[in-house]
Amino acid sequence: MLAESTSDGKKIEIKIQAWEDREKTKADNKAERKLASTEVWKSTTKATLEAEVKKIDAGLEKLRLKEMEKVKNKEAETNKAVESKKASIEAKREQQKQRVEEKAAKHRSTNTIPTKCFGICND
Repeated sequence: MLAESTSDGKKIEIKIQAWEDREKTKADNKAERKLASTEVWKSTTKATLEAEVKKIDAGLEKLRLKEMEKVKNKEAETNKAVESKKASIEAKREQQKQRVEEKAAKHRSTNTIPTKCFGICND
């Protein structure tokens, strides 16, 4: 009977050991699935965030180009205004020179002295 109880004890111990190993394996497998799922979630989230960053960068680049275009347009408008003012000033200069030449020709033809001689004319 002692031998029988020892044999039964070994069988029970073997069954307990098998159950323990199976439960540990189930726990390990479950944990591995959850870890793998977490890694997939991490990778997906990382890819989504990287795509968002690229989208933001593209938006910033578009905004930068748009603002640069505005600055270039203002610069072109300024250059156009400067050229217009220069042309106006040159035209006035030529008109004044022409008026002076006409007055000088009139004084020469009438043999008169201009009223304002800037102190170089002797009366």
